[in-house]
Amino acid sequence: MLSIRPKFGGRVITGEKIVELRRRFPAAAPKGTTAYIYSTSPERAIIGVAEISCVKKLAIEEIWRRYSDVACIERS
Repeated sequence: MLSIRPKFGGRVITGEKIVELRRRFPAAAPKGTTAYIYSTSPERAIIGVAEISCVKKLAIEEIWRRYSDVACIERS
C-alpha cells in the first residue's frame, strides 16, 4: 500500500505521474507487484492500483536527472 497525498494520487491515476519517489521502499519488491494507492486526508480512501515495474535506489542528483519530468514534484 502506498500512501499518497490527494494532489499526487490523482496524477498517478491519470497516468501523468508514472514515478513515485520514496525515502524508504523495499528494494526486493519484484516486478509486477501490485501496489494499492491510498489517498491521504481528506479523501482517506484507496483510489486505485498500480503495477510496480522496478525499484531503483539512486543518488538524488541521478534521480532528478532521470525522473524530474515524470515525478510531478518540485525539486525542493
